Amino acid sequence: MRVTDSVERVAASLELIGTAADGVSVSEVAAALDVHKATASRMLGTLARRGLVERDAVTMRYRVGPRLVSLAGGAVARLPI
Repeated sequence: MRVTDSVERVAASLELIGTAADGVSVSEVAAALDVHKATASRMLGTLARRGLVERDAVTMRYRVGPRLVSLAGGAVARLPI
């Protein structure tokens, strides 16, 4: 199966953010993805603009955003349980 590097990075970022109790910094995302901090910052900014992540104004750390929670809720609602 062929993959797209940028989509892989976004998915890895969301997985990292989703498992971090205190959120993640741009530097942590850049290190985890092995990309430049500017690349990680632009990606996180785009995700934040879409509401998939949000940045804490005090700590400057990123956490799961309301749009991602909404999407997850829709997926859970469709589960046959």
